[in-house]
Amino acid sequence: MSQKIASWSEVIENDYISTKSILYIGSFENNTNVDILQKNFKMFESSWNLVYILENIAKYDIIFYVDNGDFNILKEVRKVNANIPIVVFSDHNVIQTVKYIKHNISYFLSEKTTDIEMMIVLQHALKIYDNVKKNISLKKEQEEYLKILDDFIIISRTDLKGKITYVNDIFCEISGYSKEELLGSHHNIVRHPDMPQLSFQKLWTDIKNNEIWTGVVKNLAKSGETYIAKSTILPHYENDIKVGYIGLRYVITDEVTEKSSIKAYLTRTIIDFKMQIKKKDDEISKYLKEIEQLKLASSDDYYAAWQMESKKKEKSNEKLKLLEKEIKEQEKVYSNRIDDYLLKRRENDKVLDEKNNQIKVLENEKESLNELVDGFKVDINEKLKVIENLQKRNAELEDILVHTEEQALNLNKK
Repeated sequence: MSQKIASWSEVIENDYISTKSILYIGSFENNTNVDILQKNFKMFESSWNLVYILENIAKYDIIFYVDNGDFNILKEVRKVNANIPIVVFSDHNVIQTVKYIKHNISYFLSEKTTDIEMMIVLQHALKIYDNVKKNISLKKEQEEYLKILDDFIIISRTDLKGKITYVNDIFCEISGYSKEELLGSHHNIVRHPDMPQLSFQKLWTDIKNNEIWTGVVKNLAKSGETYIAKSTILPHYENDIKVGYIGLRYVITDEVTEKSSIKAYLTRTIIDFKMQIKKKDDEISKYLKEIEQLKLASSDDYYAAWQMESKKKEKSNEKLKLLEKEIKEQEKVYSNRIDDYLLKRRENDKVLDEKNNQIKVLENEKESLNELVDGFKVDINEKLKVIENLQKRNAELEDILVHTEEQALNLNKK
């Protein structure tokens, strides 16, 4: 028995538990757990005051509740924090403890629970809560990240089979499809027929194995225009369960990129300014809480401070509106310039295409003339050979005539 307890005690991570805080709700009478909890936890607090508990719930990592039949505190705690572990110490039977289930109780302990078993249970509940907080934090970071990217990156989400569950406005703008057309459709709605099937097999293999896939994809817009996108596809989780995939893309096709780069620059400027405004608002909120305390001491001081901070907030909002207006005007100017540039470039490309076509026609004509000349050369050579043969024949005939005349003269002389 002693060996078993010793082995279980090795499971307890004292360095870990000593960094945590615990709220004890209940009577100290006839409860030896208090001394153990005070000894092992970094912070131990005890209170029955519901207002105090709810105001300070954020500083606790776990709640140790001694059952007394009053469920109101647990009910109110769950309204504020649905995830903080609550361990109930109770000697009631199973039927009575069922009453606690709707309050999301982590574990039940009783007088039969040894000190080591109690600490193991608390440690396990704390680690589960740490994972929950980590996942919540990661989810918030991902949401904030996607919110920032949403203004200048193509974003889509799909279910596990590749059917689209979310697209942002830029996805619609680039692809030419409306959200109504895209939602529920398979993501291959924008796939270009030139893309080899093998590349998508590799993509699906990677993301199904919970790996991140990155590559360049050729897409086809609704209008029939082609656009090239650098894509990153990664798994999408909700509550530790993979529910689909997130796609992040930015266009690398020249014309679209030129417009997107301007918009991205302007968007980042707005985001930076909004973050500054948020920081100022947080500071103002902090000051306003302090001012609430001054309200009890001096109503004049409270009013003056509140008025001053309200004016600061109004000025910040005015600056934000002016900046947004200025950025929209700049964006319009840049957009017009880009449109003019692209129009001129298309006109130049058209002229170049016409010139290239003319050159091709002339090249074809030149090739045809060369073929004719080569034909003429062959005919001339053949005719020259005929003339040469005729000349030789004439020379032979002349020799024959001369010889015949000489013979005739010789006969006459005889």
